[in-house]
Parts: sequence; C-alpha cells; structure tokens
Amino acid sequence: MTRIKQFPEIETERLKLRELTMEDVDFVFAHFSDEDICRYLYDEEPFSSKEEAVGLISWYKNPEGKNHNRWGIVRKEDGVLIGTCGYHCWET
Repeated sequence: MTRIKQFPEIETERLKLRELTMEDVDFVFAHFSDEDICRYLYDEEPFSSKEEAVGLISWYKNPEGKNHNRWGIVRKEDGVLIGTCGYHCWET
C-alpha cells in the first residue's frame, strides 16, 4: 500500500519547499539559535545546542497525526536552504 505524504514538496518558479533532513542540522541550529529570528516564533526560546536542532528535525519527520509541519525553503537557482516555514495548530 502506497502512503500519501500529508506534506509533499511544493515548488514555485524560484523556490522549493521540502522536508527538513539531518543534512540541514547546521542551518537549523544557526536559524533557531538566532534571537532575532526566535523573537517572531510562537513560544520558542533560541536553541543552545545542535542536539535541539536534531530533535526538531526528528519531530517534523513524521507529520501525520500532528497538527504541525515545517518545510525547508530552498532557492532553486543554487539549491541553498534559505529559511523554514510551516503550519502550526490547524484542525482537520
């Protein structure tokens, strides 16, 4: 039986939204340890270790059954991960 992914990759002309992977740990740590970025996140304290970034990526690996998802935002021109975005607390 083929499982349909609840959050598939999404592409625009210039960007791709994709699942975060363990290869993104350094970026996720830098992103979520930045106080200026975390100031705008819902109830998030800045990360203080890479283990927290690993935990975040692991938690988002299987969004089914959760009311959260987070994608990596990749610039298609050069394949660089430039940010993240997601859905939080929706009802189905």
